[in-house]
Amino acid sequence: MKSIYLKLKTVEDVKDFATLVSALNIKADVHSITNSRHIVPADSVLGLFSLNLNDQLIVLFNKDDNEEEFVHKCSRWLIVK
Repeated sequence: MKSIYLKLKTVEDVKDFATLVSALNIKADVHSITNSRHIVPADSVLGLFSLNLNDQLIVLFNKDDNEEEFVHKCSRWLIVK
């Protein structure tokens, strides 16, 4: 399972990210770096707002479809590790 790190800083970032995930039909989950027990679907705006957005977020991909395109399109939020 591949993962990427990101930072969503604004309300617009959260909405844009969830919309992108939904549009690309990505099957992914997200959790904050400090709480890996609370996992939400990446396309859920309400779920994303339930995370600690002050933390880095980790996106866990369940499938590989459109993953490269997704990583390219969300480059503005990526944190390179």
